[in-house]
Amino acid sequence: MKRLFHFLSLSFIFMLSSMAVCGCVPAQTPLYYFHAGLSTYHELLDDVLGKRSEVDLFSSAADSSAPVSSVTETISCAPLYADYSYYLPSLADDEAANFQALYTGIQGFQSTISLPVAVSSDNVSDLMHLLTNECPELMQLSSRWVEHSNLLGLVVSVSPEYTISKETFDAQTAAVNTLIQSWQTTLSGQSAYQAELTIYNYIIENCVYSTQADNCQSAYGALIDGQAKCDGRAKALVWGLRSLGIKSSVITGNTHAWVIAHIGDYDYNVDPTYDDNENDGIQQPLCYAYFNIPES
Repeated sequence: MKRLFHFLSLSFIFMLSSMAVCGCVPAQTPLYYFHAGLSTYHELLDDVLGKRSEVDLFSSAADSSAPVSSVTETISCAPLYADYSYYLPSLADDEAANFQALYTGIQGFQSTISLPVAVSSDNVSDLMHLLTNECPELMQLSSRWVEHSNLLGLVVSVSPEYTISKETFDAQTAAVNTLIQSWQTTLSGQSAYQAELTIYNYIIENCVYSTQADNCQSAYGALIDGQAKCDGRAKALVWGLRSLGIKSSVITGNTHAWVIAHIGDYDYNVDPTYDDNENDGIQQPLCYAYFNIPES
């Protein structure tokens, strides 16, 4: 009997080990990727996350958040709604100069963009990552680019890759702006919580998850085409929230993207992908399991 018990115990341990090796482990949640995403941005959010108690977090009603205000910025040489990003205002002077040059060049569909300050390839990668995820209005920007370096190995210019033409970009921007302006009109004066909930519901109810649609990685795909994957949905939510003066940013992990939003006095994880429950194309009732989740 002892030998049988020993054999069964070893078998059980071996089974667990095999499950771990084969990937039969609990699914990783957005909160797992939340930590991975923060490292990409050098943990700039350390000062606002993870330093509050659960009692404080749930002691005030989310719907008592201050009313939102419509922001009437238009696309220009400055990033749209940059003041409502967690990361863009935190750039150092040299980073900000290069970021601005890249942003202006991408908006103008330039084939090669000169950098005011020569920097390392890693620094360029960080900036392009910010441009791709923190500026949802840059719907033409691919995740690929070519770097041009000087004799010291520092990058002096960048050639972005564009996914759509200037004409298509202008038409898509106009369509998104029409929807954004309608939200600014109808949601202005409501609490930040109610405004966030309205936009969140719109994305989930009007967008089907797709990794194959032409614009699946952009806010246009989520808001207008109704087909997008996680990064397109996250960018759409951020564009809508910032247009109402709600601070928010896209968080990216290894294989996922979602949003962090400032509602009331706290910052929450918001995932318009994991909460989208569909069965054979039929939308199931929302459970809000990934809506306004605290970091803890």
